[in-house]
Amino acid sequence: MHLSEVLMTDDPENVKEWNRKGVMYAKIENYEVAKRYFEKCIEADPWNAEYWNNLGLLYCNQLNFDEAYRCFRRATSISPDEGKFWVNLGHLFGCKDDMDEEMKVYNHTLRMHPVYPDLWFNKGNCLVKKERYIEAKECFEQVISLNPNDSHTRLQLDWCEERIERIAVIGMINRDPSGQMSGAILYWDMDTIEKNTEEM
Repeated sequence: MHLSEVLMTDDPENVKEWNRKGVMYAKIENYEVAKRYFEKCIEADPWNAEYWNNLGLLYCNQLNFDEAYRCFRRATSISPDEGKFWVNLGHLFGCKDDMDEEMKVYNHTLRMHPVYPDLWFNKGNCLVKKERYIEAKECFEQVISLNPNDSHTRLQLDWCEERIERIAVIGMINRDPSGQMSGAILYWDMDTIEKNTEEM
């Protein structure tokens, strides 16, 4: 059945179901179908930030950063107090290697959400890319203080401590790209928030 026929058979009032289907197709990388579902959601409810966020993530996965930026900015303008949309906007700048803008987004959002572990985690990874390991360590420590059972962040923290110790011993930075770990936290919006950790 053609996608347009599928959409016609869905209950036009059940926009959340279209969103769930869009997320499902996006996760199996059927982006064309997912895009149609998200666009259908936005057409039905253009003031729902979650639908703009999901369309932005789809564009980000396709490396269409201009469209992803447009969607994330739309999401943050509709719901400026929702941290997860700012997390994804910051990650977008990270994908573009624009670490200065990425850091601005995280700093701005942490002023609103100082106890948001995922923001501290992503800021820590940004600082690692900038080779500011002591500050990155402090960010990862913030995550652990908020979520002591976060084993992934503990690995990042251990790595930073080893790097800081190495720098202290040899008095210089030896960049080791294979040793740098990252895993920015992203959000697809369904009925509940789902964390999707990806290796960068």
